[in-house]
Amino acid sequence: MIRLVTTSIAAAAIAAAPYATAGASPRQRVTPHARAVIVPAEKLTARIERPMGVPVFDAPDGRRLGLLPMRTEWGSRRVLPVLRNEGPWLRVIADVPGGGPAWVLASGNDLSLHPRRYTLVAHRSRGTVTVLDRGHVERTVVAAFGRSDSPTPLGRFAVTDRLSGAGFGGAYGCCIVALSGHQTQLPLGWTGGDRLAIHAPSGPSPRPSAGCLVASDADMRYLMRRAPLGTPVTVRP
Repeated sequence: MIRLVTTSIAAAAIAAAPYATAGASPRQRVTPHARAVIVPAEKLTARIERPMGVPVFDAPDGRRLGLLPMRTEWGSRRVLPVLRNEGPWLRVIADVPGGGPAWVLASGNDLSLHPRRYTLVAHRSRGTVTVLDRGHVERTVVAAFGRSDSPTPLGRFAVTDRLSGAGFGGAYGCCIVALSGHQTQLPLGWTGGDRLAIHAPSGPSPRPSAGCLVASDADMRYLMRRAPLGTPVTVRP
């Protein structure tokens, strides 16, 4: 659990907080009159505030995997869903080589933490995407997934960008929710890149894709309002 003051905290408060065991939860020191609320680490997002980005590791005090820039390739602020913490270390969902565990250290003012409200859960076999609001089902929409030769990868991903489809020649309909994952089984001759996304159809209705999830324009406009940056997206069989 992490103590938040108002809606976010300076990451320095986490780094400075002592912890007794590996699973201990960091707490921010607050004045007696400050408004504080306890939020489990797995219900937070971590937004990168350091312009140069922050290093990411494969474990607490582990091997450095690289640097997570403050902004994505499309210019959005980088916001990471938090899965859990070990002292000042946060396990996050991030696009790292090999798709393994990603840990960042909350130190200085490198990160700001914010409560997370929405989660998306997709089921390939059902052809659905369910929106959870604080753990409660709000709505389920119908979606097409990857074709049999390029199935949508299973796993946990994060919303990295919310984009208008206007700049992509109509290939992705009205809207695009870009994800942190990649398609490793691209169709022969495919030239559209390997980034996963949830997007609207190029035609009148959703059709199986090269790996992305495809929902109607109306449902995508709804998802754009319910999938802020850092929303976790789980794809299940």
